Amino acid sequence: AIETEGSGVNAVLVGANWGAGDNAMSRGSLDISSGNSFARVDAHPNLQARSGFSFMLWFKSNGVVADYAQILSKREGVLSPYFIQVEQGGAHLKTLFRFSSTYSDNGAFDFNQYQWHCLATTFDGERLKTYMDGVLSGSVLKPNPVFIENGDLGIGGSPDGSNLFKGWIDDVRLY
Repeated sequence: AIETEGSGVNAVLVGANWGAGDNAMSRGSLDISSGNSFARVDAHPNLQARSGFSFMLWFKSNGVVADYAQILSKREGVLSPYFIQVEQGGAHLKTLFRFSSTYSDNGAFDFNQYQWHCLATTFDGERLKTYMDGVLSGSVLKPNPVFIENGDLGIGGSPDGSNLFKGWIDDVRLY
């Protein structure tokens, strides 16, 4: 996958395919429905969470989640400044950010596993907000700075290939 905005941030597909058929939102949907694939983006300063940081993506689960799965995960070693995690059972997710030495989320959000959803999360330096399908789903006051590191980014799992999501992801954007 090659980004289109000229920043030089590109994804490497690891066993993943491009979407096709009834489940894909577009021909550019990342098909990771088999549960053994993901995409990895090498470390880049544009992927670091800071004040004024946001991400947005579309996702659809195939309903098969064995354990915790990560839709998006930035990680260096064992620490993650941000990630989107589908909880056990597969019908709830959380967006988590690391502030100083602790992780914070703004609630667990229900979603229909078999339909496309748009998820957006933003941190403006004071509040962590998450929107699901255009509706504010959670907001928490966090005046601490976000933990900054330079690890890789995983799309559809952790950058090391663990915590794999089963479904489709499309139009990942980081601002």
